[in-house]
Amino acid sequence: MRIKRAIQEYLWHQRTYLLYAKLSQYYNLSQTIFIMLRAAIAFWDYKIHVPGYDVPFLIRAKQSDWDVFKQIILSMELDHLNAPSPGSLIIDAGANIGISTAYLSRRYPDNTIIAIEPSNENLVLLREHCKGLSNVVIIEGGLWGADAWLEIYNPDAKSWSFRVKEVKENSNQAMLGMRIDTIMKKQNAEKIGILKMDIEGSECDVFSRGVEKWLPQVEQIVVELHGEEAEGIVTNAISDEFTVDRKGEKMHYQRKVLSAVET
Repeated sequence: MRIKRAIQEYLWHQRTYLLYAKLSQYYNLSQTIFIMLRAAIAFWDYKIHVPGYDVPFLIRAKQSDWDVFKQIILSMELDHLNAPSPGSLIIDAGANIGISTAYLSRRYPDNTIIAIEPSNENLVLLREHCKGLSNVVIIEGGLWGADAWLEIYNPDAKSWSFRVKEVKENSNQAMLGMRIDTIMKKQNAEKIGILKMDIEGSECDVFSRGVEKWLPQVEQIVVELHGEEAEGIVTNAISDEFTVDRKGEKMHYQRKVLSAVET
C-alpha cells in the first residue's frame, strides 16, 4: 500500500508540474496558481483569457471544458497537423464549445472552418467563443452518413457525451444530419484539408455509408474513436493511401505523398 501510494503521489506531482509548466508559458505566477486552483476546485464557471485570442474561454463547472482546454491550448494536441491546401475546407465535427474551432481559425486564417455541433447548450458557447472569426461557419446539427433528421437520444448526459440517432421525420427535437460531401457542395469546396471528428460514436455511420463520395478528397483526418466497433469500421474504410498515428486520445490519418514519380 505504501509503494502504491508513493507511486500515486509521484504521478500526481508530475502531472501538476507539467500543467504548471504549460500554464506558465502564457501567464505570470499569480495567474498560473489562480487558474490551477480554480480548475482543481471546479465548482463554478470561470473565464480564461489566452494571449492571441480575442474572446476569453468560458470553462463550465463539472463539464469536460477544462480537459478540452488542456488538450487543445496547453498540450497542443493539434499542433502536429500539416497545413491544409489553399482553399480546402477544415471540418470540426463535434465542435463542442469552440475551443478547437477558435484554435483552427487562428492557425489557418485563410481556410474556412465548418464547426458542427448538435447540443444547444454547447452551441451558445461555440458562437460566443467564435465571435468575430470571419472564416468560421457554424452548423447546428450532426455529421452523419446520410442527409437525414437526427435526434439526441441521451439528452440527460453530460454536454460532451451527447449521442444522436436517425429519425424518419422532422420534429421539435430533430436537427439536421449532413453527409461530408453535402457540406463540400454547399461550400463549393473540392478538398478537405483537415477533417476533425469527436462525435461520440457517430463516426461508425459516417464511415459506413458513401465514403467513396468524399474520402478521396480528404488530406488528413483526426478522429477520436469510441469503441472497438468504431475502430474496425474506420480502419476498414481508410485506404492504404493514409499513414496512421495516435496523438493523445485521437487517431491521425495523413494522406501519403508520393516520393517518386512513376515511370
